[in-house]
Amino acid sequence: MPISGFDLIVAVAIMIGLPITVIFLNRWKPRLGWWLLGGVVALVVIGNIIEQSVGRL
Repeated sequence: MPISGFDLIVAVAIMIGLPITVIFLNRWKPRLGWWLLGGVVALVVIGNIIEQSVGRL
């Protein structure tokens, strides 16, 4: 399945925006950026678990 232009833009925005946001949040309030990163990782893991469980039905 080919990737659309919108998907590519979103992927680039996440790959560039997330690290920059984590760095700036850590400078503004210590450890806040790490909470953001942990939340994003948790959402990815939960999403994968849901996707795997729905795929088995």
